[in-house]
Amino acid sequence: MKTQSITKTCALVSVLASTLIAAYCSLRHAPTFDETGHMVAGLCHWRFSRFELYRVNPPLARLVQTAPVACTIRDYDWAAYDPSSPTRQEFAVGHQLIHAHPNATQTMFFAARLAGLSFFVLGGWMCYLLARRLYGESAGHAVCCCWCWSPTLLGNAALMTPDVAAAAMGLVAIYWFLEWCECPHWSTTLWTGLAISGAMAAKATWILWAPIVVLAAVGLAIRETYIQHRKLWPTLARWLAKSIAIGAVCFVVLNTLYAFNGFMRPLGTFQFRSESLAGLNHTELNIGNRFLETWMAGVPSPLPADYVLGIDRQKMEFEWNKPAYLRGTLRDGGWWYYYLYAAAVKMPLAFLMLLGCAALSLVAEPRLGLRELVLLGIAVALFTMVSSQTGINKHFRYVLPSLPLFFVFAGRLWKLAPPRLAAGCWVLILLGAIESLWAVPHSLSFFNMAVGGPQQGRFHLLNSNVSWGQDVARLVRWQRQDRERSDLFYAALHTNYDPTDLGLDFSIPPELNASATVSAPGPGLYAIEANVLMGYPYPISLPGRSGHYEFDTAYWRQFQNLEPVAQIGYSIFIYHVDADSTK
Repeated sequence: MKTQSITKTCALVSVLASTLIAAYCSLRHAPTFDETGHMVAGLCHWRFSRFELYRVNPPLARLVQTAPVACTIRDYDWAAYDPSSPTRQEFAVGHQLIHAHPNATQTMFFAARLAGLSFFVLGGWMCYLLARRLYGESAGHAVCCCWCWSPTLLGNAALMTPDVAAAAMGLVAIYWFLEWCECPHWSTTLWTGLAISGAMAAKATWILWAPIVVLAAVGLAIRETYIQHRKLWPTLARWLAKSIAIGAVCFVVLNTLYAFNGFMRPLGTFQFRSESLAGLNHTELNIGNRFLETWMAGVPSPLPADYVLGIDRQKMEFEWNKPAYLRGTLRDGGWWYYYLYAAAVKMPLAFLMLLGCAALSLVAEPRLGLRELVLLGIAVALFTMVSSQTGINKHFRYVLPSLPLFFVFAGRLWKLAPPRLAAGCWVLILLGAIESLWAVPHSLSFFNMAVGGPQQGRFHLLNSNVSWGQDVARLVRWQRQDRERSDLFYAALHTNYDPTDLGLDFSIPPELNASATVSAPGPGLYAIEANVLMGYPYPISLPGRSGHYEFDTAYWRQFQNLEPVAQIGYSIFIYHVDADSTK
């Protein structure tokens, strides 16, 4: 009992401390690249009950996060928003929102991020409940601590993006789904349907639940027939009926969330843009519908129209084979092992050791209970599904919903290990927490000590793994306090807003406009974000206007040979070029 009291205290302290750290980071971070789109999309949901903006992600997280902002921002001009446009407008409209409220930007995003922290706390609570249900009280406390001190979870918890919400709602869904697998009462069926619909409303990745529920129903029916010696077909019919009931609950909840926009729209009326859904009707205008001349054309979609079109848009972007970066190599498309490598460098070493011990425990105790088997199967299926989309190897956060599932599975160590080994597992959690705290408040840029820490992160991964625009506000403060006013100040930043709206005084190097050839940089101070510095072909933000500037990556890669005079977090590097060095 004394041990459980200590571990409970550790879990409570971890939840409180990590939540306060995330709140502090949410106050200090500038709007990141995706957040501008999420902000204006959420406000649009509340104002017009429309869901075209940012339809690639379902709206649950945005509705929660922007609720306090929607109560205060009432005078925004929506002239830039065109509901009939087939293009993604959320970033252009988000740019206009920040331009219209430059002084309120940080306050708006801080309020939205604080509301989103409810998902972070919920995730920690569900980790505890799920691990306790499977492995006992101490395991629940340990897994809760793993959730709190995972740098990826902690870093994303400070943002108003849907990734932590997707992980938390996924845990809720899995908790109730495991209950349903063991006790398929109609009340449990109802709660399972509500939980799964919540997960699907947080992230489209959780559409994976559709085949999971059906396959589970078939498997459980066969299992029940074998164990209880019942007839197969009546048993199968009963399980399938309850799986259909779960689908019906999801159908009602999701369509209600989308205000019944596009309710029961026939599949043949959609204009798809991805090759997967456009099929043989895919035209040079990038529009088609593989269901158009089939019997499925008249079948109504059970999912809201914007949900379906969001999946189509996301799939189209996966098919573009965007540039991917790994260990200094930049190429179109990606690598099947990208997310495995990202996990190896973006998770604390102690947490990797903990997961390794959990894997080795399968040798000592290979028998898995039904709940463990389902949990591990969902975790592996989710990670594998995301890894298979090599066309968009950019963000480790894409596999974030699977991380807590592996943490929960690691909870089996507290059930199988003797007390001394269990104490050793707690030491690993402590070491992992210390390594995570070492990077605070720059948890987004965390890399473990095996690869040199966050300072060396850009040599392994880029994009939101290192730099997502979170340090622009810190750059503004640095410019106001530390630089010489006489220096020309140039910046190469990739944001979805004009950095001058946040108070940054900068310009674009004249060499970029004067000639198409790559020339040496002129004298001045240069603030260069990690993605641009390492040659990723992101366009850079222009001062005083909307839009981005396409540039030759070779110009900025020249700075790799120079030593920075200052550094903003681990994502922006300051270089000083004097007149003598340009001769």
